[in-house]
Amino acid sequence: MRRLLLTRPHQWDGLLSVHQSVCDSDFFVSYQATWGAMPVIPTSLPSCLHPQDGSETYALPHKRTGVRKPVLWIVDGCGLHEMEFCDARRDSLPQHAFLRFPDGLLRSGTIVYQPVGAGFLMKASNRFRGECEAINADQIAAKEVTWLQAKGVPYYDYTKLTLQYAPLMYDAIHFTYYWVPCSNTFPELARMVAQLAFQQGVGRPAQVCGPGTPPSTPTPPVVLEQMIRAAREQAVAGGARNGTLRLHLGQEAEDAERAYSAALHLSKKAHTHSKGGAKGKAAAKAEAKAEAKAEGKGGGKVEAKNEAAGSGLKAKAKRDESLSAAISRVAAEFGGRKQRAALNQAITKLATRYEAHDV
Repeated sequence: MRRLLLTRPHQWDGLLSVHQSVCDSDFFVSYQATWGAMPVIPTSLPSCLHPQDGSETYALPHKRTGVRKPVLWIVDGCGLHEMEFCDARRDSLPQHAFLRFPDGLLRSGTIVYQPVGAGFLMKASNRFRGECEAINADQIAAKEVTWLQAKGVPYYDYTKLTLQYAPLMYDAIHFTYYWVPCSNTFPELARMVAQLAFQQGVGRPAQVCGPGTPPSTPTPPVVLEQMIRAAREQAVAGGARNGTLRLHLGQEAEDAERAYSAALHLSKKAHTHSKGGAKGKAAAKAEAKAEAKAEGKGGGKVEAKNEAAGSGLKAKAKRDESLSAAISRVAAEFGGRKQRAALNQAITKLATRYEAHDV
């Protein structure tokens, strides 16, 4: 089957395999994997989802409330396969994918398209040949976007996103893949792509800001609603969506440090990094704080200023003030007498556990 799809990617019949049981659900997600830009047949969805009352929008009927919830279509036009096989469809991918979609459905705002992106090593690997030898994703994506804007179909800039995060693609094509170990992939990026598609689908488009981009000033609610309303009206009218909201997904240095420490702790490698270095200290601090909080059982906020964790705690407790005294001094700032008593018990347990006997 894999060989068939790789050598003849346009063998798919366009039928969607969605079971009739979705008609009794409140929500469903269906993933249809294809290898080429073949026409999708929307009418192959269960009849309960078909448009009603003159509308061209597919929707799921909610039996309890009677409300029909629109079906959100997120369509990837493929592209890399057409580029590799130098298929004539490479210059009209969305036209082929949406061949059976009426214009009203395309303008409904319930369809989001993903232009082609990635494939950065395919040219160097001599996988583009003949008249496609000098082709790249940007050329194909530009033609896709021109057609999408004319038809009023929302899309997100996957082409730019893949270029920005190209080093995270294990093969310069995929952020994740079904036979590749998770440790070699970045499902976080696949999740972010899904978020961008969803933002477009609900009429609140967003773009990814690169690392180091300063956070933008929050948009006032009134202005935000006006932008959303204008975007929806423009989509219905068939125009391009302007006024894209900026979504700051970057991490500040402190956020990155915390994420690094948490990752080390989860992977059981925190102790190997605890000997010096900012990252090692951050990991030790995070672990010590978590341990103290777990022992305290709600007795207040505890923070070990000795940067103590694991076996290094005993040595650090031999400094000018004892471990319990150091923690108590910090903990005294929080809560009343009852909380302080609970804290003292937790501190004693913690010190005993780490063999710090100078309590």
